[in-house]
Amino acid sequence: MPSPSFSLDAQLRFHNKWLKIDLQRAFSPEGLSEMWNEMVKDEEITCNGEESTHPEDCADCFGSQKKDESNDKEKKEEEEVSTSVHHSIIETWDWGRQPDENELKECLLVLVEDQQKLATHTAKSTLSALRLRQRLVILERYLISLSHSMMEEKYKGRWKSPPSPPLPTADNKSPRPAGKGVEGLARVGSRAALSFAFAFLRRAWRSGEDADLCSELLQESLDALRALPEASLFDEGTVSSVWLEVVERATKFLTDVHGSASAKGPGNIPLQDQHLALAILLELAVQRGTLSQLLSAVLLLLRLWDSGTREMDNERSAQGTSAPLLPLLLRFQNIHSSKDLPSAEEDMEVLTAPLSPNESLLRYLTLPQDNDLAIDLRQTAVVIMAHLDRLAAPCSPPQCSSPTSHKDHGNVQGTLQEVIGWGLLGWKLHANVNGPVQCKALSSLGVTQIVCSEKGFLILSRSGAIYTQNYKSTTLAPLLVQALSSRKITKIAAHPDGQHYLALSANGEVFSWGCGDGGRLGHGDTAYLEEPTMISFFTGKQTGKHVVHIACGSTYSAAITADGELYTWGRGNYGRLGHGSSEDQTTPMLVTALKGLKVLDVACGSGDAQTLAVTENGQVWSWGDGDYGKLGRGGSDGCKTPKLVEKLQDLDIVKVCCGSQFSVALTKDGQVYTWGKGDNQRLGHGTDEHVRYPKLLDSLQGKKVVDIAVGSTHCLALTDEGEVHSWGSNDKLQHFDTLFSNKKQPKALPGLNSKHIVGIACGPGQNFAWSSCSEWSVGQRVPFVVDVCPMTFEQLDLLLRQVSEGMEGSSDWPPPQEKECMVVATLNLLRLQLHAAISNQVDPEELGLGLGSTLLNSLKQTVVTLASNAGVLNSVQSAAQAVLQSGWSVLLPTAEERARALSSLLPSAVSGNEMSVSPGRRFMIDLLVSSLMADGGLESALNAAITAEIQDIEAKKEAQKEKEIDEQEANASTLHRSRTPLDKDLINTGIYESAGKQSLPLVQLVQQLLRNIASQTIARLKDVARRISSCLDAEHVGKERSASLDLLLRFQRLLVSKLYLGVNGPEVVNGYNPDLLGVGSLLKKYIALLCTHIGDILPVATSIAFAGHRHFAEVSRVIEGDLTGVLLPELVVSIVLLLTIDAGLMQETGSIPLLAGLLEHLDRFNHLAPGHESDDNEDLAWPGIMGTPWRNAVAL
Repeated sequence: MPSPSFSLDAQLRFHNKWLKIDLQRAFSPEGLSEMWNEMVKDEEITCNGEESTHPEDCADCFGSQKKDESNDKEKKEEEEVSTSVHHSIIETWDWGRQPDENELKECLLVLVEDQQKLATHTAKSTLSALRLRQRLVILERYLISLSHSMMEEKYKGRWKSPPSPPLPTADNKSPRPAGKGVEGLARVGSRAALSFAFAFLRRAWRSGEDADLCSELLQESLDALRALPEASLFDEGTVSSVWLEVVERATKFLTDVHGSASAKGPGNIPLQDQHLALAILLELAVQRGTLSQLLSAVLLLLRLWDSGTREMDNERSAQGTSAPLLPLLLRFQNIHSSKDLPSAEEDMEVLTAPLSPNESLLRYLTLPQDNDLAIDLRQTAVVIMAHLDRLAAPCSPPQCSSPTSHKDHGNVQGTLQEVIGWGLLGWKLHANVNGPVQCKALSSLGVTQIVCSEKGFLILSRSGAIYTQNYKSTTLAPLLVQALSSRKITKIAAHPDGQHYLALSANGEVFSWGCGDGGRLGHGDTAYLEEPTMISFFTGKQTGKHVVHIACGSTYSAAITADGELYTWGRGNYGRLGHGSSEDQTTPMLVTALKGLKVLDVACGSGDAQTLAVTENGQVWSWGDGDYGKLGRGGSDGCKTPKLVEKLQDLDIVKVCCGSQFSVALTKDGQVYTWGKGDNQRLGHGTDEHVRYPKLLDSLQGKKVVDIAVGSTHCLALTDEGEVHSWGSNDKLQHFDTLFSNKKQPKALPGLNSKHIVGIACGPGQNFAWSSCSEWSVGQRVPFVVDVCPMTFEQLDLLLRQVSEGMEGSSDWPPPQEKECMVVATLNLLRLQLHAAISNQVDPEELGLGLGSTLLNSLKQTVVTLASNAGVLNSVQSAAQAVLQSGWSVLLPTAEERARALSSLLPSAVSGNEMSVSPGRRFMIDLLVSSLMADGGLESALNAAITAEIQDIEAKKEAQKEKEIDEQEANASTLHRSRTPLDKDLINTGIYESAGKQSLPLVQLVQQLLRNIASQTIARLKDVARRISSCLDAEHVGKERSASLDLLLRFQRLLVSKLYLGVNGPEVVNGYNPDLLGVGSLLKKYIALLCTHIGDILPVATSIAFAGHRHFAEVSRVIEGDLTGVLLPELVVSIVLLLTIDAGLMQETGSIPLLAGLLEHLDRFNHLAPGHESDDNEDLAWPGIMGTPWRNAVAL
């Protein structure tokens, strides 16, 4: 780095934090100071002795208050600089001979050189130089994390899990071997019976005879189906293959009946039999319970209705478009989901939010009482789809409130999990927060378990990874435990008073690390282990002997095997290990006293520890130290082998915990018992008295507790309603709802009951609670609503094209309500299928949605049209946009396709005339931009662009290179003075190849985005002038950046990071690595585009700002949020950083002359800032002397 006074010491544990940081904060004085101080506190800045990096000294960007020693050192250095060579020469002339002319010239040259050194030294100590050096350090720290992330992602494939199992076929049949014995006879009999029945029905309908028998046969079949529960055939593995074959053949026969009736008219089939056959067919679909079958039924209803309305005979038309299907609708109405319709008491609350069309339909739908009444077939289809929409709602992921989540690079679903911490936490105190704080760095991990030790805690993520975090750290930045990254960890253990950890893998392997005193790690010694190490005792165990549960005390450990055997090891004081002695045990040893009993849970204590164990019959056994009656048998006597706690017999205990000198037990019914030492109200009985027998917590009566967590002297209890109750010591703010030193009895903590808490954890003075996991998971098959197979997507496509006709905004408005309900329901079901396919990592090829397939193109075209067109109903457009939010990775699978789609959607704004963009089109633009930043889309497109650049460079001859360099240098001098209109393509930037081939979509896209943003900025600047001249209030300018600007910022950072990453890469003999030259060439083209558009914006801004201070202030607000204020400052600092690392490479790219062309424009604009002279003086002064600069000047 350019600074000799401090250096960067990047730490691996903060990489994830830096990837999420807002780097733009570094370009404001306050943000720069905060980020620098944070790096100092994280110990990522090391001082080399010349200047202090302590937070107090950095508050003013190195501040003005230095230590006396530092001041003396600086004065000494300044004197050495000012009195160096020329001073010694002049001194020789004082009493010696006078110098001649040549000596005077030589002295003058030396004097000039010394003055240059002095000026350089002085300039390096100015406030502006110090800020630049800080920004360089911050930018380099960010690039280190970004480069590390890019290297990790380079080796990851798209599908991270093993291939999904083969999908069921369209009709969900699985091949079954031919039956034998009874099953074979049943199959023969059923086939014969069906063949006879079908032949009988065909003959009777053709001849007109035995009409009563036909109707009776169909009616009995219908009654039998209606007597069965819904979806009785959904789980085909539990249904006889004979019955499945009967259903399949019956479905085919009945479908053929209605197919012939719709094609050629009803013929000789009586109308009653037609209705019965239709009702049976629909009931069979309900019994099968798959979405594909139900969609087939809906399509059949619409086809029958459509064919009926085309009949010329009005009477025949009425008969062909209705049928007595009321029992079917009542059946759907009685199918309940986990999210039923609101009750009447909740009407007012529900009406505060808009209802969906289908919710409104079902809410106010009144069915007739007469089951024989004929109901319109299309209306029947609408109601069925509305019920399917209702049943699908609980399985669907929550829809984002904003069109896109581009701040998270395309994470459309966002983070649903909440992790809350309170108590003595370093990052909470640093943030000056008194109550609970959101631990967003933990939420992104997907927390499934947290365990606390004496100085820190472990986090187990849903992916099976373990992270560690210290309580005292001022920054919440969990560090991955790399040694276990290749293992699937299912459980972790620690103790609030302990200093060691255990981890259990999916294969039953046990790992331990930390303090090894007393043999608590189980490796046969007492050594301290930094990294997790497998306990060899548990390896290679046979079935039933592998470990399924682990527990830690403060100085010892325990494990339970699959067959219920308990092993303990570590410190043996007071017989806490249960082996009948007080000796330490350095390897796991079986607790023989419990042999023959199946142990389900174990809890280990601290200090003068006790141990508790729960057996399969709900009994509790205790042993170890007995002070304060914590063993639960009365008195204070201890024991060295397990003994039964008789007071807890017949209570069916399921979990036990050990705190400091006290014990807790949880029953199956959700009741809590505590006993032991009563100081600090840790028992929750309202007194400090010791309790020597288990005593029920009366304060939790009426609540069903599902989990308990115990710290050193305080406790938490989680109820089935999501309430978190706490009690005990409050010396470290363990209870944020009271200021008293102790909390006497359990009481729910406010604000947590609405968080859907599913887990709790206690440290010595800390607490954590977390909600359900952030991944909204759903299976590949759910009755009625999820059926991930090709047939489902084909039917959804067919249905969507049929019902969305005229809904794209081109026909008369508004469309019928029936069509609105059908389209919304179909889109919601399509969204759920896409989400299920993506969640289960199903290959789109298996669903018929492969790249370029007819089905994919059809679905994509329909959904995109509904999501982006103007004039589409809000409910329909919102549903279509939700489909794209959830399924863009399937519908728009390649980055190139997304880039081309975005390019076609961007408005063709010309010369500052901003074109209006519809909300739907704006959504599509934001979504496509976000999707390009997600899933490595932008990175892959950038790599392709760099490859094209490298190929272009390698294809040119050396002589042509020389000529092109000369031409580009000549063009660079006039590039920013040409005033090229924004509606003309740039020349001499290499964006279009000479052979006439179209450039890479990414480069075209960047050009379009820059042109579009520049045009919008000029339009807003002109609007500022108009508003001020018309005495109108200034238009509010939002602080949030647009998705397009974020994409450009991401693109710019990736380009810089590739150069930063490659400067230490391999070099060729006669120059630089071709990859670096390719990146440099692309960077030059980008800088040329950016500088050209900024060169068009700044003259307009300067001319408007020249009118007065108000004009300047309003113009500055616009400028600081566009290309000039967002992209340019970071780009300049990035170029300076790269120059300090490898000046030769940057000279090779030719980027500096392009940026230099903007200096004149920037200087003209900044000279209009009020007080610019004092700002310049401050920037050139020493730190701490001047005040705060004018903030509206464009920072560089």
